[in-house]
Amino acid sequence: MNRGIFYFILPFTMFSFIGCSSNIASPSNSQTAPPSKTSIQVQNTQAMDATEPNSFILTSSSSYFCPFLFNGNNLIFPNPDENNRISIIPSPFPKDILESKSVTDFANYSADNMTLINQMIYFSNGSDNNALSSFNISDKTYTKLNDDSVNNLIASNSELFYINKNNENRIYKYNTSTSEHSLVCPDSVGSFIINGDFIVYQNLSDNSKLYSIKTDGSNRQKLTDYTANSFIVFDGQLLFFNSSDNNNLYSLDPSTLSCKRISIMNGFQLKIIDKSIYFINGSDSNNLYSLSVDLKNSTATSKPEISEGINEYYLTTSGIFYSPSINVNNIYFKDFSSKS
Repeated sequence: MNRGIFYFILPFTMFSFIGCSSNIASPSNSQTAPPSKTSIQVQNTQAMDATEPNSFILTSSSSYFCPFLFNGNNLIFPNPDENNRISIIPSPFPKDILESKSVTDFANYSADNMTLINQMIYFSNGSDNNALSSFNISDKTYTKLNDDSVNNLIASNSELFYINKNNENRIYKYNTSTSEHSLVCPDSVGSFIINGDFIVYQNLSDNSKLYSIKTDGSNRQKLTDYTANSFIVFDGQLLFFNSSDNNNLYSLDPSTLSCKRISIMNGFQLKIIDKSIYFINGSDSNNLYSLSVDLKNSTATSKPEISEGINEYYLTTSGIFYSPSINVNNIYFKDFSSKS
């Protein structure tokens, strides 16, 4: 049974990818990376002390997990209609619904975590216990990078950050320039984001409370005594849905670590692109809403954007990819200019 996604046209250039038949990567194109330099120790005990004086700073540069990628004029995504095979949709796109028959190019690997640096796709290989792997778009070469079981894969500059499910959901990083592989955070992590030199994460080792740590493994500290189901950086502050308070919206000031309730709402999956904020409204059948926040006056207003139950969604520069609750195996697309 074919399943579809709504999508759009982006003004980028085309790239050469792997074909559906004779161009599929073969074993002769496969490589195994040489053993990477691995460190499983963080810098020192003092650096990991959660009581270390506050030096937490939020910047305007943040990286979030999103498996929908664009290279030039092409969309790269894990296609659920083909067991999450890495697939490509080139421009020009059909006007409305895309079916698997519209996929013209692919890499014959299964992945639910992907990111892109230059012409290299980095992904969790679902056919090999989610091992960290790479696929070179230019020469169609596959390389296994290590045996970590990868989740929540995020690229920041030339480094990859991810949760290693083989080691109690701890955060690791992989330097794509040096192949160095190291442990960053000793806690069990539910989700995380990268902001400048800091990682903000949900600490499962401490009842899902929010913590921060520098990307080099230093300056670990506890940010809140509240649990959080999702969080973003907005105008220099951290916004989060407080699971300790019925999933209401809170803000955290990084300079003082003081928290303030902004609005009463039953919210989940708080996400942002540029300064546009979205969330799933648990008080309205899990419909997707947009959110406007006034930090100065501690107020927020919201409006519906997709009037159907949403299981999960991802924000890109041109629109929203989402799977509805009634059929989680289908992917749809909503252009930001589209009406609800």
